[in-house]
Amino acid sequence: MNNDEKRANSYLLSLGFEKLEFEPNGNIPPDFSINKKIGIEVRRLNKHYNNEPLEKLEFGEIRKIENFILNFSSNKTFTNTHSVCINYSRPLKFTKIKKRIEQSLNHYVQNLNQNLEYSINENFKMSFIECEERFESDFEVMLWVDANKGGVVVSDLKENIIIGLKEKEEKIAEYFNEFEEWWLILINHISSDIRNQELEILKKEIPKSKLFKKIIILELSNLKEKTIHCC
Repeated sequence: MNNDEKRANSYLLSLGFEKLEFEPNGNIPPDFSINKKIGIEVRRLNKHYNNEPLEKLEFGEIRKIENFILNFSSNKTFTNTHSVCINYSRPLKFTKIKKRIEQSLNHYVQNLNQNLEYSINENFKMSFIECEERFESDFEVMLWVDANKGGVVVSDLKENIIIGLKEKEEKIAEYFNEFEEWWLILINHISSDIRNQELEILKKEIPKSKLFKKIIILELSNLKEKTIHCC
């Protein structure tokens, strides 16, 4: 089980059903079944950009940028490490900005006493602060600002619930008749809590589903549930 499936498992156990099974049919839907009658799919409720999870950039291009900065070396000897703040948005490709990042690092090394911010391109900026101690390298990325993570919460919730719902409907379609009903559990990684007025908006605006009877949204911190009936 991944972490989101573990959270869903804890929630389902709390409901007190007699027989809860994880992946009863192996590595195909559903993720869980209850009493062999209810099929349950679990998914992270997260933000997307052009239908790709925001995490894809964080674990791909941003990781490459971090490693490049971490391993950057110059002719100067630093007493303390310099913290790097990166501010980014999508689309972003490391190979297209690598040279500009290197040039900016070299420029900063020659102008250490100046408060400088570097606009690498329209989607990437970085700035520096000298730390009070020495870590493993001259430069380390210690602050990240993802400009695509902002927005109106209820709009973000609606958009990404619909993405998750469509994705899971496609996944369970061929297995739909194997269970009497299906639930979709979404683990909320977008907001800290869904307020009642936000839930009422979502109930009105989330399209009905021919496959899932209900969507259960679980809060990440306390597993409080918010339910949207889809029939």
